[in-house]
Amino acid sequence: MAINKSTGHSCSPDGMRVRQLTEWAFSYPVAPGYANGCSSGAAAARAFVKALKNDATGFTGGSLQHAVLLLAEDLQRAGDEEARAAIRGKIVGAFAELERWLRFAAKHATTQEFERATLESLEDELQGAADGVPGRMWAERARKERSQLARDAANTRWAKHRAAEALARAMK
Repeated sequence: MAINKSTGHSCSPDGMRVRQLTEWAFSYPVAPGYANGCSSGAAAARAFVKALKNDATGFTGGSLQHAVLLLAEDLQRAGDEEARAAIRGKIVGAFAELERWLRFAAKHATTQEFERATLESLEDELQGAADGVPGRMWAERARKERSQLARDAANTRWAKHRAAEALARAMK
């Protein structure tokens, strides 16, 4: 049984949702050494894929990203070279296992967006990210949203003010 890093409580995989199981599996302790890490990472990835298969709630996203962040944090906290080797092994083992499943999915499942993608369009997307385009687009979208929220709040205050003035005039 492992310890859940966020709660400090012991936990097991029975009845867990995808994100909980992801944290449980990718946070499971591993003995020092690269081979131990590879085995742990592969098992964690299989637990993740099994959780996805058994999940009845549909896509909620973020679980795999959470696993990557957990592994990156573990690598930063590793105290010595053997502990770092174990975490590097865990990362390699997990991604080697996930690659097997992704290869299967790529051969057997598809979407229109995936089918439309070309290496040229993917290179454009990579270059856009290298140039900071998504960050600028996100910042612009956030600025517009904040602006709209401020406008909505101002309009609400103005409507209340007009209503209060109309009430005051009606009471005279």
